[in-house]
Amino acid sequence: GLRRLLSSGAASSRSRMTEESEQAENGLLLVTFNVWRDAPFDGLTPELNPDLEKKKHKHHQVWGEEDNGRKNVMMQLFKEQVGRGVDVFGLQECTKTMLDALVKEVLPSHYQAPFAEFVDKNEEQILYRADLFELLHKTWGSLSQTAAKYAYSILKLRHKESGRTFIIANTHLTWQGGGTSQDRADQMAHVVEAIASLPRDP
Repeated sequence: GLRRLLSSGAASSRSRMTEESEQAENGLLLVTFNVWRDAPFDGLTPELNPDLEKKKHKHHQVWGEEDNGRKNVMMQLFKEQVGRGVDVFGLQECTKTMLDALVKEVLPSHYQAPFAEFVDKNEEQILYRADLFELLHKTWGSLSQTAAKYAYSILKLRHKESGRTFIIANTHLTWQGGGTSQDRADQMAHVVEAIASLPRDP
């Protein structure tokens, strides 16, 4: 049978990669990863993003084709995760450039990206294995009016073999220089409300 991630009725991804995803026999393997956009900087306040001479490690964020470029490192990482048989990916700060590269160069055709058409407005993407899961419902929404495009994506899926349903919620809250703890609490309340509004199983 499916492990607790499915039977509990909901699973939400966090804002950094789950390096050692818990997996039991016949269980759900979920990986969540903040891929950090394809630009050298985050687009935050100048105070948090000094010039490269003051913040040299930012050089490593360049999205390039060279062997040690961030694109190739990320593509190799996702190839390894696909090889592990990951069922669901939750990505944060995933731009259209990055999503297109993943879909075209790495992911087998049985992985679906149901929010791809909204990627210009929603960088919190979910990818799942359509050969194992049936998509029942999907919804997404914005959490911020800023250029950061913080949003949430929610899927309700049914495991084809067992018939069990579960919910995946993926989000990115405002953070450094972009909001208070109360702002983030309000954002999470909004996500929870969106989950509660999903249609119930027949």
